[in-house]
Amino acid sequence: MRRVAPPAHALAGPVDGDDVAQQAWTQALAAYPGLRSSRNLRGWLLTITHRCAMDAHRGRARRAVPHDDPATLGSQASTAPAADAHLPDAPLWARVAALPPRQREAVVLKYV
Repeated sequence: MRRVAPPAHALAGPVDGDDVAQQAWTQALAAYPGLRSSRNLRGWLLTITHRCAMDAHRGRARRAVPHDDPATLGSQASTAPAADAHLPDAPLWARVAALPPRQREAVVLKYV
């Protein structure tokens, strides 16, 4: 069976991807009666999905993250998500992961 929400998973990650896809479809369904033109439905849905993913990222940034030993938090370095080394495009996607969030989202929206 084909996955329904690849852009949502690419934009929000595997943990929040399903929730973002569901939120995007809910918002699209609510906004559909007011849609003026149906010439670019795919772009319209991707825009809604992108905005829902941004909301998920903002919400995640506001949530507290539990930690076993708060004293060690200052010594940990921030790491970017690692790409699968066995994929042929792993170096490329590792570079995409290192981009600033808005540029990374533009690449995802264009190619995923």
